[in-house]
Amino acid sequence: MKNTSKSIEKKFLHFTSEIHLLLQNSFDFLTALKIFHKSTKDSQLKSATESAINKIQNGKSITEALFSNEFSILPIFYRTVFSTAEKSGTFNIALKNLELYMKKRADFENHIKRILVYPLMTISFAFLALFIILFYFMPSLNYIYHELKINLPLPTKFMLLLAPKISILLFPLVFAFFILAISFIKSPFKKISLLGKIKSLSPIVEWFNCYYLSFHFSLLTGAGIDFMQAIEILAKEKNFEKIENVLSDIKSGIAPSESFSKYISLPPIFYESIRIGIERGEINTTFKYLLQNSQNKLENTTAFFQAFLEPLLIISTALFVGIIIFFCLYPILTLSDFSPIY
Repeated sequence: MKNTSKSIEKKFLHFTSEIHLLLQNSFDFLTALKIFHKSTKDSQLKSATESAINKIQNGKSITEALFSNEFSILPIFYRTVFSTAEKSGTFNIALKNLELYMKKRADFENHIKRILVYPLMTISFAFLALFIILFYFMPSLNYIYHELKINLPLPTKFMLLLAPKISILLFPLVFAFFILAISFIKSPFKKISLLGKIKSLSPIVEWFNCYYLSFHFSLLTGAGIDFMQAIEILAKEKNFEKIENVLSDIKSGIAPSESFSKYISLPPIFYESIRIGIERGEINTTFKYLLQNSQNKLENTTAFFQAFLEPLLIISTALFVGIIIFFCLYPILTLSDFSPIY
């Protein structure tokens, strides 16, 4: 089975957690790696750690040995955190931070996915109802009305005339919707920026961007990497294309807060906080604060959004299906009012 960055990242979280636990019990990194290799039942992790052990024993660095196999497809900043920890001898602290942030991100991503499940189920029900109406209900009614030669009201004529045209578009529409929904659920942080084009949702997107950036900067600066080096690392990542522009501006003498405001949609507190954090030399503390603040803000906002969206979807779905059925059945409900066409 083909490895994906997502599946490897989950295994890397498990690996990080176990190695951190062993380091806390005063084992050195190589011994911890050997213990993990013997205890793990995952074939990929067993293969990766066996290869890493051999390379370390042959003189390779821990970082080079670990990230030359299955873990090589992970983002560059993971490698950088390990490399920095190896040079400074702070593996225990680095792995603790890495484990903490990876778990926090996974928990929050699962929170977003759970919120999306109910709206998707409601929309799926609407599609199912529409499918039954278009492919079973309407053709049967059209046949009955044709046999009875009833002079139909305009709304009913419109519904019956429009049904075949909608039927043609239904399958591509449903397919496109589910592809988009699956891709959104699999990686909500990568797709959330698309919602920024909707003006009413732009504040949510700003806080998502704040959370996403703060997460990565907290991880890097917490490992002892300075702010400029952290920006250079993220600029190389494929999901941080705009950071390249930020880096270019900073190198030309523009303040970081101003550079971020030019290229990335973020809440005003982000720009002001990093300005103060740089001035005070407390940038890691700043990003920890921004990370926690943005997560709380998003959880509150998404909870309100969920509470508002769920009844709205139920009511709108019921109205949509109800109006179609009403106008289709209207001639039968008032059959005595219509005279047949001879």
